[in-house]
Amino acid sequence: MTLAFQNCHRVAACRPAAGGGSTHARSTSTRAQVLNRSAELRDC
Repeated sequence: MTLAFQNCHRVAACRPAAGGGSTHARSTSTRAQVLNRSAELRDC
């Protein structure tokens, strides 16, 4: 199991083989982090 953190309050569990793959990269990209930002949790 590989954990992929988008930011301090969102995490995804991926298969070990997925680490570094396109799905993993897409879910941990800067764009994904910005889109999943929450105003209530921005100062975590």
